[in-house]
Amino acid sequence: MVFVKYLSLTLLLLLLLHIDLVNNALAQQEPGLQAVQVKDTLEQIGKRYQVNFIYEASLLSHKVIVPNSKVIPHNNLEFILSSMLAPIDISYYRIDGGNYALFKSPRLTQKQQIADRAGKGSGQQLASFSVTGFVRNTSGQALEFSSITLMDSNSLSIVTMADELGKYQFEKLNEGRYLIHATRLGYKDSGWQSVQFSGAKNRLLHDLVLTEDPVQLEQLAVQPAGKLIRYQADRTIIHLSGAFPNSSASIKDLLNVSPGVIITNDLISLNGKQGTTVTINGSSVKLTPLQTINLMGSIPLSSVSQVELIHAPSARYEAQTTGGVINIKMAEAETDGLEGTISSQFSIGTRPKFTESAALNYKSGKINIYSNYSYQNQHNAHHFSSFNTIEGINPIHFQQDEKGETNAVVHQSLLAVTYRINQEHSLTMTGTANLAHTQTNYLRKLMLSATDGGLADSAIHANSAGDERVRNYGLNINSSHHFGGGKHSLQFNASYARFSSGNPVSYQNFYRSSADSSHGSDDRLLNQTDVALELASGGISYTWKINAQHLFEAGGKMAYAHSNSTVLFKQGKSSTDFSANFTLTNIFEYQERINAGYVDYKGTFGSSTTFQAGLRAEHTRYSVGTTSVISGDVVNNRNYIQLFPNLMLSQYVGRQLLTLTYRRQVGRPDYQDLNPFITYFSPYSYAVGNQSLKPETTQSLELGYQYGSAWHLGLACSHTNDYIGNIISLENRSLSTRENIGNFGQYRTMNFSAAYQQELLRSWQLIASGRLFHDRYQSVYLNTRQALTGFYLHVINSYQVNPKLALEMVNIYQSRRAQLTGTDFGRYRADAALQYSFVKNRASIRIAVSDIFSSYLNNGSMQFQQLKRTYRNWDENRRFLFGLSFNLKNRGVKATQVLRNQEELNRIKP
Repeated sequence: MVFVKYLSLTLLLLLLLHIDLVNNALAQQEPGLQAVQVKDTLEQIGKRYQVNFIYEASLLSHKVIVPNSKVIPHNNLEFILSSMLAPIDISYYRIDGGNYALFKSPRLTQKQQIADRAGKGSGQQLASFSVTGFVRNTSGQALEFSSITLMDSNSLSIVTMADELGKYQFEKLNEGRYLIHATRLGYKDSGWQSVQFSGAKNRLLHDLVLTEDPVQLEQLAVQPAGKLIRYQADRTIIHLSGAFPNSSASIKDLLNVSPGVIITNDLISLNGKQGTTVTINGSSVKLTPLQTINLMGSIPLSSVSQVELIHAPSARYEAQTTGGVINIKMAEAETDGLEGTISSQFSIGTRPKFTESAALNYKSGKINIYSNYSYQNQHNAHHFSSFNTIEGINPIHFQQDEKGETNAVVHQSLLAVTYRINQEHSLTMTGTANLAHTQTNYLRKLMLSATDGGLADSAIHANSAGDERVRNYGLNINSSHHFGGGKHSLQFNASYARFSSGNPVSYQNFYRSSADSSHGSDDRLLNQTDVALELASGGISYTWKINAQHLFEAGGKMAYAHSNSTVLFKQGKSSTDFSANFTLTNIFEYQERINAGYVDYKGTFGSSTTFQAGLRAEHTRYSVGTTSVISGDVVNNRNYIQLFPNLMLSQYVGRQLLTLTYRRQVGRPDYQDLNPFITYFSPYSYAVGNQSLKPETTQSLELGYQYGSAWHLGLACSHTNDYIGNIISLENRSLSTRENIGNFGQYRTMNFSAAYQQELLRSWQLIASGRLFHDRYQSVYLNTRQALTGFYLHVINSYQVNPKLALEMVNIYQSRRAQLTGTDFGRYRADAALQYSFVKNRASIRIAVSDIFSSYLNNGSMQFQQLKRTYRNWDENRRFLFGLSFNLKNRGVKATQVLRNQEELNRIKP
């Protein structure tokens, strides 16, 4: 059935590809020499490069051009715009990566040109003054590309334009009194101000301050919107501002449907690789994987401008980002005042779940404050089962069955304050706090049978109850400084995080025969685990914009981690008969220091070739100390230096972009993995750490191909040495299974990926991505060789039924995939969501269901030595969700003339 569904989808994709190629072929035909409307040509350019153009509605009225056949096919967008707009006296500037503003080109007035010629012809004394100033908004931010007019006492005027730093300059002026004012699209006229020039050769004027004017925004016309997803050489960018203006969906909801992102077992993987780093506005999130997932589930999409999925990070990022970087850029308030979103979500699988959150943004002058608070009550059910066989002359069969519930109450808060001292200097402080209380109840059973599929002849029942309390606090300080006319910049970053938890767990173990009578002595255990973890880091980065084509970066960072954990076990027959179990008790201390430095260069050659090269050096030093009554003190230290080069070459060929990327990365063991003592689950299941773990190193090579904005293809391979993995084996002469972690040889993977997105109709957008992979594990130590070829498909269909109603459908399929000593079976998932906006687009209701067929299960098989196992892990994947969100401030602007995509006006303000 699944095969039939995806065969149908494949045929549909091939049909769409044929239609797209035909449309592209028609679009690339040589245009005639007839004059065409400028706005029509801009619409074609907007579709081709997936950008927006905003301008006053009257700017392009009745303007026509004759397309130049040598210009339009050029791959450089700004070359095309300059060649087309300059002859009709129109200029432009880029607001951001996908939006351009158009305006009338500033020029000398006719009177001034005549006056200049007359003055020079009559022998009048040449002017000697040079005047410099800045144009800013009411918050002190520079307004680049503003128009500034200077008028003398004879009403003769000169017009100039501010640069990207908001700086303008007039030269060769005479003494006297002048009037000056500034204008900019979307802002009120500054009004004429009087200035007197005398005495000094050069003069620095007071800032010209402009106030935002929403009335002007009502006169803007917007061209076709860009794609929701854009592919670049090193990253995938998901643009959100305007796309989900009042959505009650969260960042976690978005990541769940983002191409290449998989969230399973509270871990995020990007393009099939774990070890993904999550950052907010470029600063790392110092949280546990589960806390990070909870935070992503509490931040509404309406408070985010874009999400970057960086699959090839530069040398500036830590070398441990084996799975890439997910960077979340928060949306800043555009005007003074308070705005934000309050949302409420209720979902249910077999247990109810609640998430209440508020994301607020307050701006006043130079200060911008962003805050997010969420309360989550997550009640989840879990079910794990496995069928095991101990092979031999007389094989033994036993089944493990585990059912449990977790009830977590989580409070999460984030507060970020940005103070823009001036255009060149800013300071940001970000604080996080996370408080969680999780109660767990598990019933674990082991049932033995003499024959495969026969009745159980004995069993072990193990009940456990936990009561974990977690506290996490973090502070990050970042300061940014620009100097030398914007060519040089320095960034300082410092962070501190403290994590502490306490988790008392009680166990009751019962041993039963086939008649359900006592078969052995029942026992009770008490376990108290306390963990304290401190993380501190500080770094500096320097950027030098050598010129428009070349960029140089360098920096350094120091990081320190210290953990101290205590595990105390007591065992007895009753609540009054407990004594310490020294086999399970331990004290574990871990200290890690990493000093890093990097250099990175990026250069553009010609108009179509970009080269980037970086080198990062990291010195790692850590020490491990473990103490228990039986084993005594054991210390293990490591001290090593590693180099991590990365290279990227990209080349435009018409509408095609080719990229080649090479990276070397490291995967360091976690302090929990280094703890060599036992983590107890039940009498027949436990895990053991390994303080002798070495870091794994990965080298990867990737070739990318992009055609326009519709197609993105990639061919990648990677090789990992000293792969860190887990194996499950039998304890000697018992039925107990233990999970060991270690370095197990080599892991190689090759994959071919393809992504396609297309706006099929005016209201229907299709995004499809897939990956064909070949995984290979090789371990001489384990005497195993595992290899498997499989594929992964991800299809998103979005329908804008009407301006208020939107529908989204998601399908995910993953085939079998090899693991170190086994295989993960295939899984399929279908999601659907419906969103309705009301109250003048300030509120929205979202109804969704995830994993409609409850088929996205973690199941597979493994075999190591004599143990053969198949397993099935079921969580509450199918969930029904109802969400409600309300925007405190209507950021929308009613436009008198909007060609398409009104939501873009909510964020595109020059």
